[in-house]
Amino acid sequence: MKLKFLTILIFYSMQLNAQTRDEFWTKINVTKSLNEKWIVGFDIQHRRQSNYRINDKNLFHYDLNNSLRLWVYYKIKNDWTFVLSPIAYFTNNDIRNKLGELRFSHELRGNVGITKNITIGKILNKNRFLYEMRSIQYDSPEKTIQHRYRFQNYFIVPILKINTQNTINYTVFNELFFRTQNEISLFDQNRLYNAIQLKEKHWDVNLGHQYTYQNISSGNINKHHLMFSININL
Repeated sequence: MKLKFLTILIFYSMQLNAQTRDEFWTKINVTKSLNEKWIVGFDIQHRRQSNYRINDKNLFHYDLNNSLRLWVYYKIKNDWTFVLSPIAYFTNNDIRNKLGELRFSHELRGNVGITKNITIGKILNKNRFLYEMRSIQYDSPEKTIQHRYRFQNYFIVPILKINTQNTINYTVFNELFFRTQNEISLFDQNRLYNAIQLKEKHWDVNLGHQYTYQNISSGNINKHHLMFSININL
């Protein structure tokens, strides 16, 4: 009992001591099925942020992140899929001070991994493991190489069937990140997401909230994201 109480106390202490940031994330993901096995696609992301250095709650105030990423999927057997993102380009802006001055950085990323889908009644469970390599400030003397290992568990729960083509679903996932940088490996972040999804045969629209607890060199961060995404299958 004492150990359980101490664990809870440490957890909440970490939350209280963590810096809080409010952000808006949006993404458009487009895929094209070439045949029964191969799928190709890309996603575009745009993120914005409030000034976390002052009591600013305007999620759309400052530019945070922009990215373009390519994807290749190969379906294996029994709902297993090989996943590859050969190249992605990200721009990032951190807020330097209370005046809202931005510090710019950019990076290249690559991902490789595997997914497994499981159907539980009417509920779809998607499980994904990704290895990600980041080359941060890749064109400067300050270049940093970081390796990340991402474990995601995703559920899509039907709520209402509108007609034969359209349904409203509840979606939720948890994703754990671990990272290795300068030969040091440690916990990176945990993301907990839930949203309402309007799904049609070839597209879906999602609106929800994501909470992120992140470990960085200067301390811990609580992030709250308003999330909007569109997935299109051509």
